[in-house]
Amino acid sequence: GLRTPRFWLLIIALSMIVACVVTLVTNGVPLLRDKGLEAVDAARIFGSFGLSLILGRIVVGYLVDRLWAPGVAAIALSLPALGCLLLGTVDASDTVWLVAGVMLVGIGAGAEFDLAAFLVSRYFGLRDYGRLFGIHLGLITLASTISPWLFGQLYRSTGTYQTTLMVCGPLFISGGLALLAMGKYPNFENDRMPPVSHN
Repeated sequence: GLRTPRFWLLIIALSMIVACVVTLVTNGVPLLRDKGLEAVDAARIFGSFGLSLILGRIVVGYLVDRLWAPGVAAIALSLPALGCLLLGTVDASDTVWLVAGVMLVGIGAGAEFDLAAFLVSRYFGLRDYGRLFGIHLGLITLASTISPWLFGQLYRSTGTYQTTLMVCGPLFISGGLALLAMGKYPNFENDRMPPVSHN
């Protein structure tokens, strides 16, 4: 699995998604306050993130059992890009649209972990699933650890969260669409060892 381009494509694509999700989660309330909202109002709006995260996990989990998972991923993981657009362009008074922006990010966040587990199992089988998913999770965690610091430096240099949103939007789309290159599910039936003859 580690020697296949598919595995590293999966790592890179989901690292971009997770890096942006973690950045927006850790900076969500400050981002909303930067638009002029009071702390209580910003926290209330960002509270919709939890609900949409659960919704994303349920809906995407249902869909990947019935449809081609990379296609579902391309759509679900690109939705936060629209969320970034809304968060970057609507006024502080447009509460409904701000909630919609936060929820679109939450749907992508909820979808990501379930998609990662599903895609590793479908494309690399179950024989080494524990090790491969552990490596995947370790590298994704590294990306999620570094990204808030990197985007923090970006904020310090620009003085605004608009740049963060302008970077994360294309990364969400690129990460989601990159998974389309995973191709068809492999057939692991052909990899099984033939039975040993005792004749």
